[in-house]
Parts: sequence; C-alpha cells; structure tokens
Amino acid sequence: MEMEYSIFKLKFETGLHAGNTLLEDSEMTIHADTLFSALCHQAVRTGGETLLETFVERTRRGEILLSDAFPYDERHYYIAKPMIERNFTDEGDQEAGNSDRKKQDKKMKFIPLDAVEDYISGSLDAKQINRALKAIGVRELRTQAAIRGKEDTLPFHVGVYHFRESCGLYFIAGHENEEAKDLITHLFESLEFDGIGGERSSGLGRFVQISAKMDPSVAERLSDSSASRYISLSVCLPEKEEMAEVLEGASYSLLRRGGFVQSEYYAPKPRRRKDLYVLQAGSSFCRRFSGNIYDVSSGGTHPVYRYAKPLMMGVRL
Repeated sequence: MEMEYSIFKLKFETGLHAGNTLLEDSEMTIHADTLFSALCHQAVRTGGETLLETFVERTRRGEILLSDAFPYDERHYYIAKPMIERNFTDEGDQEAGNSDRKKQDKKMKFIPLDAVEDYISGSLDAKQINRALKAIGVRELRTQAAIRGKEDTLPFHVGVYHFRESCGLYFIAGHENEEAKDLITHLFESLEFDGIGGERSSGLGRFVQISAKMDPSVAERLSDSSASRYISLSVCLPEKEEMAEVLEGASYSLLRRGGFVQSEYYAPKPRRRKDLYVLQAGSSFCRRFSGNIYDVSSGGTHPVYRYAKPLMMGVRL
C-alpha cells in the first residue's frame, strides 16, 4: 500500500524549550526522535504498554514515519536547508568577492518547502529568507532558581523560544493506512495537554493543534521513488548492513543525541541514554533507505527507543 502523508501544525500558547545539549539552548525546531519519544510517553499514558508496543512496532515496520518539526509562518512551511550541490544561475554568485551573499547563505538554516529548486539553482534570496525566519519568533534566556533542601537557591538559565502570532512548528507524518493515521492523531491530540520539549513542569511547550491540508505536490515528492536525489526531513541513521551503500555519494552532517531517560520506572536514579550519532535533517542521499528504531537503554528496567528513520523527499536535479 502506498504511503499517505498528513501535516500536523502546532501553535504554541507558551514558550518552547528545545535544545541540543545545553539548558541555555533555545531552538526553533524539534527533532523527530524527540517527537517520537513524546508520542511514546502519550501511548503509555493513554493505553499502557500495549498501545506503546503497537505504536513502536508500527513505526519500526515503516507503517508510520515522522519528520522533524520545522517552523512555519503565514506564508511558508520551512524545511532544513538541503545538503546538496547547487547549480548557480549567475556565475557572479560564486565569485570570492560576493561575501555578503555567502554570509547570508551560510546563516540560512531553513528554506521554504516550495522553494527547493530555487535553492538548488542558487536563485533563492537568502537575505530575504533570513529576515522572514528572524520574524518567526524571539529567543529568551530565562533565569530560574533551584532549591535543594536548606541550601541557598542556585540560579540557572533556561533557553526559551517564543513564536510570534501566526507562526509555530509543523511536522509531516507518513501513514500506511487509516488505522496508522488514527493512532498518530490520537497520540498527538493527547500530547496537547502535556506539551512538548523540556521544562514542561515550568509551563513550557504547551500548544494547540491547527488543522492543515497536505499539498498534493509535496505528497508526490515524498512518494517519488525515481528522483535523482533524496533529502531526509528527519534525523536518521542507516542500519549497519546498509550503511556503506547509503553513504556512498551522500552529503550529511552528524548530530550526537543523548540525554537522560525520562521514566520513573527505568531506574532508582536518573540515568543517561546511550549516545547515538545520527544524520541531521537536510542530509541528502542517492537512494532511499529504511533506518530503524534503536534501543539506547543502559542497564534500566525497560527498552529506551531512539527514532532514526528517514522521511525522504525526492528532488530532480
């Protein structure tokens, strides 16, 4: 059965804490593995271990796919800037003297979903895109205090991102059938009550869902199996046996994913997950691959899952 795709939009009612490693970080994106973990928690909360196993196995089999959560504004959905060779339409764009253009291009982290060809051809106005991205929200470094017993309070800083009106995050979900779509929808709707990201106990990460329709042209790209190049819209990692073939001719960047296990049943004291190095969203490949869900537990009472399956978009060069 051919995979179908849906867009889920998040409009945040509070600030969002989403950082890579440091508490002071405040990113305007959420990686697919974080989103998957949040949905796993909702599965346990709403349906216990049975629903969790159903969700994990459906995803492992490829019946469910998730993209990273990327920003949107009133005009565009954005995706990670593709790591792909570009064909500049103007030779002057490649001259060493055009430093401003190069600076703006390097600064640009996201591009509009409907402007991939413009980016590849070199005709996308990076300065204009950077202005639009800057207007999506503002970063705040919030000071909070930790109280430990009778000791003095210990101040610490938390990075918080605030989205402006008509802006937020969205993710794309692939689902092989209506049953899989209903499962994602159920878990996502229940996630509204708890929020997403870090520091949720401080009220961060609360959102409401906004209805959205998938553009047929985007769905066609996501289903394209004969493209000349494929861009992953999620963090991903090939399995060992497919690694060499997948990375041949690929353009990618590595991202270390770690952190503590967020489960009161896992161990008496907080324990870290095993680190896993994944390929960032925006990495490009010559072929499709499946990836997997990896167990990154470290001596606890149950598995700890790390999502690393690509949701791929085909492009024609």
